[in-house]
Amino acid sequence: MDAPRTPMDNLFNVLSGFSVGHEKALKQGIYNAVALFLLFSVCTASYGLYLILHPFVKPLVWALLCGAVLFPFKLYITNTVQSWFAGTEESHEPLLMDLMMLPIRITDRISTSIGSFLHQRINYVGAILASALGVTMVYWYTPSFLFCLIWRLVQAIGTILGMLIGACNVYLVTAVVIGYVSVLYLHWSPQNSASFNYISIGIWLIFSLFFSRILGVYEVVVFCVLQLLYIIGFIYEVFVIMEQREALGKSLNFAEAVQAALIGEDTRNEEVIDVFPESTSTPRITADDIKEPESMLTRVPLKMSGKSLSLDASHISSLPSRKSRSSSFPNSRGIVRERYFLRRLRTELRLSIDAPEEEVDTDKYMYGACYACAGMLLWKHKWILTILIFPVGWYFLKQLGRKSGFWRYIQAQVIRLCEFIEAWARERQLALVPTHVRGLYRMYTIIDKKLREILKRSVDAVATIAVILALIVFTFSATIFISIQIYGEGLHLVQITGEILNASLVNNPDIDWVPQQWEESVNSVLDNAYTYGRSAISDGVKGLMKDLEPSKAEAIEKKVLDLWDRLYQAWMMSSEPDDMIGPTVDSQAALNAWESIKESFGKMPTQIFNMRGIQAFAKENVGILMSVLDSIWGIIKGNMSVILSVITELAYVVVMGGSAVLNFALSAVVFFTSLFYLLSSSGKTYKPIELIAMFSPISCY
Repeated sequence: MDAPRTPMDNLFNVLSGFSVGHEKALKQGIYNAVALFLLFSVCTASYGLYLILHPFVKPLVWALLCGAVLFPFKLYITNTVQSWFAGTEESHEPLLMDLMMLPIRITDRISTSIGSFLHQRINYVGAILASALGVTMVYWYTPSFLFCLIWRLVQAIGTILGMLIGACNVYLVTAVVIGYVSVLYLHWSPQNSASFNYISIGIWLIFSLFFSRILGVYEVVVFCVLQLLYIIGFIYEVFVIMEQREALGKSLNFAEAVQAALIGEDTRNEEVIDVFPESTSTPRITADDIKEPESMLTRVPLKMSGKSLSLDASHISSLPSRKSRSSSFPNSRGIVRERYFLRRLRTELRLSIDAPEEEVDTDKYMYGACYACAGMLLWKHKWILTILIFPVGWYFLKQLGRKSGFWRYIQAQVIRLCEFIEAWARERQLALVPTHVRGLYRMYTIIDKKLREILKRSVDAVATIAVILALIVFTFSATIFISIQIYGEGLHLVQITGEILNASLVNNPDIDWVPQQWEESVNSVLDNAYTYGRSAISDGVKGLMKDLEPSKAEAIEKKVLDLWDRLYQAWMMSSEPDDMIGPTVDSQAALNAWESIKESFGKMPTQIFNMRGIQAFAKENVGILMSVLDSIWGIIKGNMSVILSVITELAYVVVMGGSAVLNFALSAVVFFTSLFYLLSSSGKTYKPIELIAMFSPISCY
């Protein structure tokens, strides 16, 4: 008897009855269904994971971004500490000794950094210090009459220039130009051209006066700027003349070049070789340019004798004689310096003008801004300069000892002394170090080795914690600084606004800032309030002191009214200027009146008030008090819903604030935890970047 068939057996029998083509299509359908099911499962799991991690997405993203910013600092700290460990291992010194020497090494490294920075920029630092010292000396030790004389001279020059600029109108300029052109056309000749060259300087001076007058504003300043530009152009032309003459083999010093520029010697017909071509690009050289005939090349034979290398005398005579050239200019060293300065100036100027925009380095502007900020801090906090004297002095002392060989001598003596002590102690080792001390030292070396390994393994974690703590401190400090700065700026803005409004009100009394008769109405209201208040105070004091002696009651009433008068007068005179002439009443006078009343109360505390009168007054007005309380209670009952809504809103704010604090605490925990693991697990490369590069098609890992 056959065994019963299961449903799966029937299904397999049905599937086995399909043809080959149908079986392939069935398999494809099953694969597609499984793929869709897996895709749906992955999407569902991803959405569920998103719902679960939704509160943590923002802190995770912020941790990723902050880690990218903090990773270079962590890497620098890690490399520094690891290099320190490597140095300690090479020195074979105990870890405790290295830790004791660590502050000294840090101080020495800071001194080296600051000193090397200043030493590399010694020219700029010297110029700045010399300028500051010179300005200070001039400011503090120059007689005041000399400053006054210089200022008077500047004022006189400014007045004269203003008069000349005012007198130089269009008619004068037109007449001068027409006359000069006419004289130039009729009387110019090569023999008197130098005179016309000098006259042209005056003509252009008149042009600059007229141009300064056209601008109108700051005409004297504009004229001075134009003259400065003329001087710069003249100096550059002098340099060009020197270069042209040097290219022709006729060297000139600066004074002779200035004379040639003023005279205007014609060099257009001379062959001028520009040693600084306008194009800074490298020309292309072809094979035809390289293949020059040997006849074009001048071969100068050399003679080798012993230790010297000399030219053949026959060929030396054919070379240009430098001796004759130098004999005509005795100050040859000055010419060389001027030529060097000229080349440097023209090269720098041409490179700065012809440099492509994309090749201009902008780092120097950032460094310049940082240096300016540092200079401002040093100027505001001069005590920092006092602290910097010690590391800078130590750096230059080390450099001086290194140059003079003093440190090498000290090092040799110390090494010799250490070798002597070591040899002496080795012979007496058992007498100096007993057995139990040697055992303790061996135990210490084992502990030192284990501790060093533990510290080396925890370098990443410690560096990460240090960076995170620095981030927290920086955030709190920046928040406090920004808050104080905003508060100070806001207070300054309010003060400036108040000063502007006060100045506008004082300087423009004709502007109707308030409606008509407003000031009279306000003064009338204040006077009436003062008068009625005074009478009410007098009646109240008299009613309270019925049983007191009339003289004492009158004295108390007078003092209370005097206090009222002083308060009113002090308030009305609070807006008056401090330099007001005449009697004034301020808050101190009101305070003196109040002290006088207190002294009177202290002398007769039991006789001042009429207690029976006070009791009668309270009994008579208890009904009024109850009616007032009833009206207040009615208002409260009618607005109970409003009060409940206010209480509910306050409770909602408190509860929501608590949830916000809880969410912030949770986000902070997630943020710092993620940041710690991202930084501590990163080696030479930031961990997310390393993972992306590892799984990318062009991975280098």
